[in-house]
Amino acid sequence: MKRVKILIMTLVSIMLLTGCSSSKNNENLTSEESQTVRVATSGTYYPFGFQKNGELKGFEVDFWNEYSKRTGDKVEWILADFSGLFGLLDSDKADVISAQLTPTDERKEKYYFTNPYNYSGTNIVVREDDDNIKSLENLVGKKVGIGTGAVANEIVKEKYPNNEIEIVNYSSATLKGNYQDLEMGRLDAVIAQDVEALIAIKEDNLKLKLVEKPIQFGEVAFPVQKNEKGKALADKVNTVIKEMQEDGTLTKLSEKWLGYDITKEAK
Repeated sequence: MKRVKILIMTLVSIMLLTGCSSSKNNENLTSEESQTVRVATSGTYYPFGFQKNGELKGFEVDFWNEYSKRTGDKVEWILADFSGLFGLLDSDKADVISAQLTPTDERKEKYYFTNPYNYSGTNIVVREDDDNIKSLENLVGKKVGIGTGAVANEIVKEKYPNNEIEIVNYSSATLKGNYQDLEMGRLDAVIAQDVEALIAIKEDNLKLKLVEKPIQFGEVAFPVQKNEKGKALADKVNTVIKEMQEDGTLTKLSEKWLGYDITKEAK
């Protein structure tokens, strides 16, 4: 009888220790898997990330809300002018940028990028009555509006390094001003992302048009820091992007905010 009591007490002790160990392991697993992701954006880029009545909304905002649901990570938004977003990554004040960014070779030298979550073109925008500007070559000697930090700056400067094309930069706070300046004749053209330009023209009923052939078309992805932490985050985001592509969520978000699907590569 005494031996039985001792055996029972021993088994109980083992079960208690195992339970404590299991609980501790679960806590560690949760703490390792769940984290706060600091997402930097300008908050002025309709319909991807913009503020309305003090609330951040848009295609990319919905993406990160979905990411949070699927991973348990908390998303903390960091708002800054577009031109300062990469600086937030450099100074470790943000973990990822969400701002419709193209992973150029120059950018990939310094940052890791996730897999693409949509695709876009970079187009020349001109006045409706202008049939002379059809390509980048036609902009030599012209004054062209481009958003600060936009990939269009790299495209123009790479082809025309001696300022053969005069670039006038607009910050995210004044980005729509370049279309108004173009319509009023203060600029000869604007180079911008196709979706951004089409929405601006439609919203403000501007007498502008896109030159048909984009000067660049490609992937849009999220840049992260080029270190182990950044690589781990990129892998996690890639898993969510793949899930959302496969279950149709990404397409639904695109159709909700843009009216059509930009999440699949054009063929």
